[in-house]
Amino acid sequence: MTEKLCWSKFSKRNLPSLPLQGFGQAAAAAMLLKSPETLECASAVWRRNLCCMAACGVADLHAVLRRQPTLLPRDHAAPDFLQRRLILQHVAQLSAAQLYEQHPAWLRHRIVPDLAQRLQFVQHRGRDTAQLLVVVLHKPLPNLLAAVGASQAEWEAWAATNPPAACPLYGWAQQAAEEEAARLAAALPPELAQWEPRQHSAGRKNISGS
Repeated sequence: MTEKLCWSKFSKRNLPSLPLQGFGQAAAAAMLLKSPETLECASAVWRRNLCCMAACGVADLHAVLRRQPTLLPRDHAAPDFLQRRLILQHVAQLSAAQLYEQHPAWLRHRIVPDLAQRLQFVQHRGRDTAQLLVVVLHKPLPNLLAAVGASQAEWEAWAATNPPAACPLYGWAQQAAEEEAARLAAALPPELAQWEPRQHSAGRKNISGS
């Protein structure tokens, strides 16, 4: 579907209530092609997300979302989203704004306990977690094991004694995310700070965990 046809199809919907105002017709159509679930995004979710991104110092919110529209329907204040963001910031030594602006796609990959466990294994193998972050995020386990020079048997033995819930990095992320959630809540308008999502399904269904 071309952007013109996409816009023609979706312009019949109630677009004023959607988070596409201000992007322009061509940009909004391109975003819909990449992330059709944007149309089903609750207004409270995307309004909270824009506030959260602004509170993180993101200068051009629209530029980030044009580049990675799949971030729009996710709840950026959800515990798992915050845990992932903080782990990525810690490992890559980036601020929240830098992460959003330079690597927005990272924020939608890898289930958090799995991410923490694999990063801990990279560290256990004496390798640089920052250098191997893309492999951890985007590649299946055999590729990661090859990158760190480990066998499947070694991984299984280590993982058995170091389950995700016991990884120090995961524990740190959980605590840090609680503090970050409180900071973001203070930056939200009252009506958005009090809103509680029923589920974060939009923020989870496309998370890669392979």
